[in-house]
Amino acid sequence: MNIIISLIEGKMNKKIIALSGANGFIGKNLNLLLIKNNYEVWPLVRVQKNNPKEIFYDYEKNLIEHEKLAQCYGVIHLAGENLFNNFWSSDFKKKLRNSRIKSTLLITKALADLPNSTLKCFISASAVGIYGDKGEEKLTENSSMGNGFLATLCADWENATNEVKECGIRTINTRIGLVLHEDNGLLKKLIPLFKLNLGAVLGDGKQYMSFISIDDLTKAFIFILENNSIDGPINFVCKKPLQNQEFSEILAKCLHKKLLLSIPKFAIKLFGGMSEMFLYSQRVYPQKLIDNGFIFDYDSPESYFKKIS
Repeated sequence: MNIIISLIEGKMNKKIIALSGANGFIGKNLNLLLIKNNYEVWPLVRVQKNNPKEIFYDYEKNLIEHEKLAQCYGVIHLAGENLFNNFWSSDFKKKLRNSRIKSTLLITKALADLPNSTLKCFISASAVGIYGDKGEEKLTENSSMGNGFLATLCADWENATNEVKECGIRTINTRIGLVLHEDNGLLKKLIPLFKLNLGAVLGDGKQYMSFISIDDLTKAFIFILENNSIDGPINFVCKKPLQNQEFSEILAKCLHKKLLLSIPKFAIKLFGGMSEMFLYSQRVYPQKLIDNGFIFDYDSPESYFKKIS
């Protein structure tokens, strides 16, 4: 009888997590894991449907359903225009900034203004792009910020959470690396090319790239949510960053293909500001995750590639 009562109470007292970007690649996977870990997920949505378990917000019109936010234990803010959705024109760069910074400012102001809130944690997305182009330097959460459009974008994105921090709410900025999943993201674009022997080294191939599997990424969000001693910036990357040459060679080998091509820097720079994503070197380490005992399922890209070989 006591077991039945405990189960009923557990279902009734689920912690509510507001999740923006719930329909995106990361959001969908995180949503499933949150539910599996006995959280109730209320998506933050931009189309109002009067669903009692959805939270409407519109950063262009400065609207958000405060009374629903007040019921949440935590907020995870992932939403932002996809970097690969368009060429980086001045208009698209503005869209990239607004979708991240305006939305974050709206949410943080709403959280800071909530009376008698149950909110314990605000987790906002960021990216390793904040470090800029650092060559061989080993980067941890204590490393300095870099230069360039992405570095400035990420720095402003993180600064947009300051009002929540100042209210004493635990605030985390997740600096996410390249996410590995064979059916989405970077690998979805690369695998077909590599299978046709069209995989290529970018530039001189010496630039470092930092990765994390979708499995470890979503697991890390739960880990942070449940570890009250962690706050501030945290690198969501695996333990082993790779230079582009090495990454390309390993992926080709796992797919039983040859790596025959190289794209020179000048050709990549024709993409304008977008070339930052392909040529900037970010040798990032997950120091805070390691120090706090997080266990990776995939320590390196090689260990993940075994799934698809």
